[in-house]
Amino acid sequence: MMISKFKKNIINLLFSIFVCVFTAQAIAQPPIEPKVSWDNLSTEQQQMLSRFQDSWDNFEVVQQQRMLRRVERWQAMPPEQRDRIRRRGRELSESRRQELSEEFQRQHPGRDDGGRRGPPPSTEEQAR
Repeated sequence: MMISKFKKNIINLLFSIFVCVFTAQAIAQPPIEPKVSWDNLSTEQQQMLSRFQDSWDNFEVVQQQRMLRRVERWQAMPPEQRDRIRRRGRELSESRRQELSEEFQRQHPGRDDGGRRGPPPSTEEQAR
């Protein structure tokens, strides 16, 4: 059976659109950046992420990049905003901390670290 010229043009058009859409999706995907070793972090980044030092090289690239973006946002904040966030963190009551810990346990059964990685923060770090 012969395909009419009109149908052939429609098929070619649909195929072209299909190719364009998938090509655009491939181009739009952000490139996957390589893992960043602990030694390649700046001194300031290492200080801010010090509690993750032992596990940093085991993190997935996506997790490393997310944490580095958070460090960048923190560094870009005005000092007043940082102070406000620190105060709010210290104002969480013990009962609220317990609620959050229990919620974490419900969402992540089998983990007993409350979501923390590495050793708990020192008294000095908590005061910051």
